[in-house]
Amino acid sequence: MKHKHGAFYTDESKTEKEVDAAFCVLTDVNITHRWSTRLSLKNTVFQAEILALLKAVEHAVTLPTQQLTILVENQASIISAANPKSHDSNARKIFKLLHSHPHIRLSWIKAQAGYTGNEEADRLAKEAADTENFPETPLEFPKSFIKTFLCQKMLATWQMAWDDGNTGRLIHNIIPKVSLQQINWTRNEILLFTGHGPFTSFLQRFNLVET
Repeated sequence: MKHKHGAFYTDESKTEKEVDAAFCVLTDVNITHRWSTRLSLKNTVFQAEILALLKAVEHAVTLPTQQLTILVENQASIISAANPKSHDSNARKIFKLLHSHPHIRLSWIKAQAGYTGNEEADRLAKEAADTENFPETPLEFPKSFIKTFLCQKMLATWQMAWDDGNTGRLIHNIIPKVSLQQINWTRNEILLFTGHGPFTSFLQRFNLVET
């Protein structure tokens, strides 16, 4: 494939153990700069893409002013970087840097296109995944993980309260596990299983019948 002059290539990967990000600079036919890092498995591939893009832009800013192109495989990261109100803090940083340095531009590149820079960035990301004790970049966890984590904690707390409670033991025998999903019982089924209905045992508790 034909090489691009002064081009930046970003890449990311995700394995069962961690998420990795990387970028490299291809000047003519030589790789002149490399960067890669690990992220937590709790981070997303999109976060890795944005981080690699941010690091590439930050490096491009330090170079002599000339037309520079950063090639990105994922169009979603380009769209996010073009949004000044993006929910991702790193994407907002990218927007500000690009806005103040118009000589740096982003461009989409087809994945697995065979570019030398693209292959090197891919190698760097995989190297970070395969190398023990590789430096890890701490990054805020995505909202999706936080929501799932808090939901699991809430359900665990609710389950403990349900198991150790003193009331509703009849229902506990029928539904021992808490859930956010509705049971979809009919009104008559609710009355029957809870005992809160026109039954003499229930009415007698409130002195509405004698026996």
